[in-house]
Amino acid sequence: MPVASKKRTQPTRTRAANVHALLTKPSEPPAVRPSKIDGVEKLTLGVAQGAAASGLSKRFLWDEIKAGRLRTVRIGRRVLIPVGALKEFLKLS
Repeated sequence: MPVASKKRTQPTRTRAANVHALLTKPSEPPAVRPSKIDGVEKLTLGVAQGAAASGLSKRFLWDEIKAGRLRTVRIGRRVLIPVGALKEFLKLS
């Protein structure tokens, strides 16, 4: 009777090793599109871009939008923040 050969597997990492690997990875800054396109300054920002530009969290900006304290423009399903409205909001806060 032939003996089935055992597959060689790599040793598995422990849960602690996985957590350590996640925590020690260098964090990358969020991808932010340039504020100028072909030499023209952008007039609006997406919520993620507004959060990155202002240093605030996306959740905080969404809360302020829903409360009516941060002016936005809707185009289709997209929610855009005018740059002037974001600057005005930051001055008032």
